[in-house]
Amino acid sequence: MARRSTSTGSLLGRHLAAHPAGAVTLAVLVIVLSAVATAAPRAVAAMDSSAVQQQLSALTPAQRDLVSSVVGVPEKGGSASPRLEPASDAVWGQFDDAVMRMRAEYPQPLRSSTGEPDYLLAVDPLDITYLGTGHHTRISLGFDPRSEHHVRYVEGTAPGAYTGDVLDVALDSANADALEWAVGETRTFSQGTGTVTMRLTGLFAPRHGTDDYFSHAPLLLRPSIEQQGLGPPIYTGTALVDPSAVEFIGTLPVAPRLQIWFPLDVSTVTADSGDELLTQLREVERTPPTISIVRPGFWGSDVTFRAPAADALEQALGARAASDAVIVMMAAGPFGVMIAVLALGCRVVARRRADALRLLGARGVSPAGRASLLALEGVVIALPASVLGSVIGLFVTPGGWSAGLIVVPLAFAAITALLLTTSLRATEGTARADLSPAAGDRWRVALELTVVVLAILGTLALLQRGVSGGIDPLLVAVPLLLAGAACVIALRLYPLPLQALANRARGRAGLGGFLGPSRALRDRAIGLAPVFALLVGTAVAVSSGVLLTSVQNGVTAAAQTAVGADMRVSGTGVGADQLRRIAAIPGVAETAAASGNIDGIIDNDGRRTNIAVVWVDPGELAQVQRGSAGAIPVGGLDGGSPGGIPVLVSPSVASAMAGSSSTRVNGEKVRVVGTVAAPNALTDRSGVVIVAQRNADALADAEADPRTVLIRLEPGARIPDVSRAVTAVTGTDATVESAKAAAAERAALPVAAGLQAALTAAIALSGVLGGITLVMTLVLGAPARARTVTLLRMLGARRGEESALVAWELGPPVVAAVVVGVALGIALPTVVLSGVDLRAFTGGSIQPALSIDPVATAVLVIGFLAATALFTAVALVASRTARASSILRSVPEG
Repeated sequence: MARRSTSTGSLLGRHLAAHPAGAVTLAVLVIVLSAVATAAPRAVAAMDSSAVQQQLSALTPAQRDLVSSVVGVPEKGGSASPRLEPASDAVWGQFDDAVMRMRAEYPQPLRSSTGEPDYLLAVDPLDITYLGTGHHTRISLGFDPRSEHHVRYVEGTAPGAYTGDVLDVALDSANADALEWAVGETRTFSQGTGTVTMRLTGLFAPRHGTDDYFSHAPLLLRPSIEQQGLGPPIYTGTALVDPSAVEFIGTLPVAPRLQIWFPLDVSTVTADSGDELLTQLREVERTPPTISIVRPGFWGSDVTFRAPAADALEQALGARAASDAVIVMMAAGPFGVMIAVLALGCRVVARRRADALRLLGARGVSPAGRASLLALEGVVIALPASVLGSVIGLFVTPGGWSAGLIVVPLAFAAITALLLTTSLRATEGTARADLSPAAGDRWRVALELTVVVLAILGTLALLQRGVSGGIDPLLVAVPLLLAGAACVIALRLYPLPLQALANRARGRAGLGGFLGPSRALRDRAIGLAPVFALLVGTAVAVSSGVLLTSVQNGVTAAAQTAVGADMRVSGTGVGADQLRRIAAIPGVAETAAASGNIDGIIDNDGRRTNIAVVWVDPGELAQVQRGSAGAIPVGGLDGGSPGGIPVLVSPSVASAMAGSSSTRVNGEKVRVVGTVAAPNALTDRSGVVIVAQRNADALADAEADPRTVLIRLEPGARIPDVSRAVTAVTGTDATVESAKAAAAERAALPVAAGLQAALTAAIALSGVLGGITLVMTLVLGAPARARTVTLLRMLGARRGEESALVAWELGPPVVAAVVVGVALGIALPTVVLSGVDLRAFTGGSIQPALSIDPVATAVLVIGFLAATALFTAVALVASRTARASSILRSVPEG
């Protein structure tokens, strides 16, 4: 017979091949956990990037791009490497090189986030002389050497070079229609002491349907319309001129203005690059100018840039910080459960290796050698499994690969090796846990006290300091410490009622009533890891439900505050007849109109401040806003005027009035009866004074039609039907919005939707991990449980008593974990709300209050208890299938 190889590799292979079930189970666990650990941060980063990009996308290109607007004309000169047409390059080439060089010198990620620069030189509008319909028309002349990238000619041709006789121009068809100008026709305008003739040579249209270029030059596509008194409207448009005709500007009596902008590519902005990009945008605004517009005979100006997107980016990054703080805090619990699950998996493997390890010890292998063997086995099992899990996590989440991703496989391999090594003690004997030395108990007490003290200190520190930006170690540690302290409490408290029950059952008939609590006290089937997992699972489920309810209520309250009532009509004047027709629409219960929002002056002992004056009917507004969040406190406005006209003021006005002995609005003495947040549903101004309608004549011209109407709907009214009916009355110029639609829109924002998805995933993951820990605990305790049940069966115990015995072993710690977990789940959001600005999720100006839904909490708790009962039933069935002969030949329990 062939001799087996005794090499190290061969022996290790046979060692791993023996009892493979435990190793396979551990490998599957590592695959799942490493996939979650890899995917979760990437999913959060993708959510953060989506939220940042959406906030920036809400801006117009003119509000988003890096922009500069200066008075002057670029210095004439050719390019070192021409990119323009020869005639244009001779004039614009040097300037084009300068702006292209500016972008090339931007640092990353700013350079990648900005596109090639665009620019347009335009003169102030000129009056056109035309004996037609009487329309007063004005035209601005635009010069762009790269206009062919943005426009195409649909009729006629591009303007030709200026020869000193007739100036060729081109218009968009909307401008040509407004100016009543046909291709080939001429117009004249005054030029100093003489006139200049212009000829329309062609009509153009955007080359690309949605070109951000025209956001910076809107008058190229459509005229502005200005109405002055009873006179005819004034139409103003912009025409394109041959870019080489810049010399012509020197003969005009108006100023040339040069716009330069670098388009900001929103799709390149990510949560990871956002902070650095924000710093660079701020630096661009502070950087001394690198281009000067100096031309003899023209104005000279330094080119400086503004980055209007920086404020929106800063706000988006603040929302991301709040979102990440909540997610990190809620993820800390499942992360701790993941480690507990891994520890139980390692104990399963170590238990399978117990006989072989004891044999090695008997043959002289040191504890360090046996620990090294277990550590090596952990690396062999965990490293390939964690690599596979990380690949799965990469595959299911967006984003690229980075060197930092190798940390997850290495970390899980190291953790698994460490946990397997520390499991060596579990293989060295079968002594009863209740007979452990007193020294071990002292160490346990010391450790438990340390965890409790650290939890208290960490919570106090977090409450006093608040949450810092980025990954806050204290924010990660506090939930784990609180969970550990709660676990200590649960494990210390649940034996007390068991001891009382065991004492009462002593001497009574029946086996289960005494043996059940006595065995649960002597050999606790559920130890630290499963109690921790079940407790954290319950806490995460409850706290996630509380946070979701709080945020949802906050979103609803913020939407109601912004809209002011169930529905709001704004943007156009609403006459008395229209108000009556709106009030008569089916589904409309109450209406309240707000008029004014006109400019006023507040005088505080000679200090004058511009404000907006708004007047309302206090009774109508109170009825419409009854029960709404953020209702305007109008109760004091109906008071008399001794001492001054009663008014509500915004915080900025109240601050301006501080210390004043006499305050007047538009010359009338006023008396402040309250403050109101601003901007609000009635005005978009921050400085506002609200007065009762009956007192409005004293402060303003109160003849203006209302421009805001708040509507309270009847129960069951269909919002779309009411909205269509209101639009039919007011016309399409009015904006009709509902609080319900506003809340749905806010809830759909990536930051709010991402929080909901993250909390839901935390609930599911904690539940699954809790179930896995319970199954593993049942597997580890199966031999002892099977021996006891088999011995009881041989002694004649009834099956009902067997079921009661298993229920006594599993039930008390599970109930204790769930009860303490519910308390912890309610306490955790209190910590979150105290240190995290949840307004980022609601879009409101007020931090949402803590909201606990008893029904949802009860459903979650019942679900956990039902799952536990199911696992208990499975354990009981498994114990009944044990074979008595094999069990009785096993080593005695103690």
